[in-house]
Amino acid sequence: MPRNQKGTIFNFFKWIAEHYIQLERKTLPYPFKLGLFENNKHFSIKNGKFLAKIEFSGQANTVEFELAQIIEQNLVEYFSPVDKKKLFSLYYNQEKLTLTDSYYCPENQSEMVILTDLFSQNKITMPVHLASENDQLIEQLSRKDVKNVAFLAATDYFKNIFKGHHR
Repeated sequence: MPRNQKGTIFNFFKWIAEHYIQLERKTLPYPFKLGLFENNKHFSIKNGKFLAKIEFSGQANTVEFELAQIIEQNLVEYFSPVDKKKLFSLYYNQEKLTLTDSYYCPENQSEMVILTDLFSQNKITMPVHLASENDQLIEQLSRKDVKNVAFLAATDYFKNIFKGHHR
């Protein structure tokens, strides 16, 4: 093999190695990233605990960690800024209930709402006017659910005015 050809092959491998290192630095600057569960969400609730699916950069394996452990042990420094924001927003979020369903109850002559506890999946059924007046309950709902409860309470109020059942 001519000497010139050996130098060309060596330079080619050197060039590939340098570009691979640069590419790895660009694509793997953070050792962890958030993975997705079956429902295409980064988080899941099991046994009343929020779990995050963690992928190790450059690996196909994933591990589920408790969100509280990630925050309390300051493991967020190993995530990208976007993933950090997702972790902190869920950890410090006060949402504990979600509006699951609503229906009209002819016995009470009022609109009823069904609220589901995100941790235990227990359901609470109550008249919408009581739900809308309970500040502690409203604080545990998402903004979207608060708007829906307020809308349902307003429509129920106007229905009762027109029927003559004003509270």
